[in-house]
Amino acid sequence: MKKLLLLASCLFLTGSTAAYAYEPQNDPPGIRNKSNDVMDYFSVETSKEGSFFFTSGDGKEELKPSVDGAIYRVVISSNADATFTAVFPDGSEQAFEMDKSHHGYLVIPVEASVKSLRIKVGTDGSRTVKANLHQYRVHTEKNNFILNYKKWKK
Repeated sequence: MKKLLLLASCLFLTGSTAAYAYEPQNDPPGIRNKSNDVMDYFSVETSKEGSFFFTSGDGKEELKPSVDGAIYRVVISSNADATFTAVFPDGSEQAFEMDKSHHGYLVIPVEASVKSLRIKVGTDGSRTVKANLHQYRVHTEKNNFILNYKKWKK
């Protein structure tokens, strides 16, 4: 009986904290989400000290959606601690919020109307940093597009 009570209390605590485990979705309300797969990668790999930008398979550093809309959420992952920053076209920057599992979240207000950005990593060179873009979201008048990257740099 004590084991069952202990198990039930553990499940209750797990369920009550699960809502806080991930950054909240900031999808604009009342608009349908459409998911699209991107058969490319947007990543960085470096073992040098300094700042480096993510690049796509064709060498582009700028993350620019194929639909006309505002980027409002970006999700990345990394194998190591590093500093990840979004660099906007106007030169301003915003840091990614990183969790303990090396997943990074960037939440941008839709009102900011961000049409493109670059992702910069700063590293001390003590170990190789490999990071990939998992997903970004774009708001248009009719839809919220969820663009999922399906390839990783080899």
